[in-house]
Amino acid sequence: MLQGLSFALVAGLLISFHNVFITRTGEKLGFWETTTLVHGLGFLLALVILFITGRSAGSSIRDVNYLYVFGCLVGVLVVFSVMQGVVRLGVIFAVPMIIFAQIVGSVIISRFGLFEEKMVIPSVTNLVGIILLLIGAVLSQIRT
Repeated sequence: MLQGLSFALVAGLLISFHNVFITRTGEKLGFWETTTLVHGLGFLLALVILFITGRSAGSSIRDVNYLYVFGCLVGVLVVFSVMQGVVRLGVIFAVPMIIFAQIVGSVIISRFGLFEEKMVIPSVTNLVGIILLLIGAVLSQIRT
């Protein structure tokens, strides 16, 4: 569990930096050019890591549900949407909204057991936390 928590925290920090880096790059190069660059360089890095570490034991891509493979294309829209949100709102205002949307999406996926996820019914405490997060995200939008 500690490893999972560590990876989640590192991911959150990396995403914050990534949001700013890709937005600043997009302002200079163009947003679709930056999206192409992000995924192209990401592909090359992943390929190098794959060659260094070797293929993990697993099934072939033919055994993967095509919906999930198609879902990999969503990353293009994620990168583009993040850049647009940060440009229009600024990082301190865009990130809480992105996190809120991620949590709502996660709750929906878990609640209905979508995409082979274990069905989890959110507790009242979970829902109160989500509402408080929304309130915090809205309050963070107020510019003084």
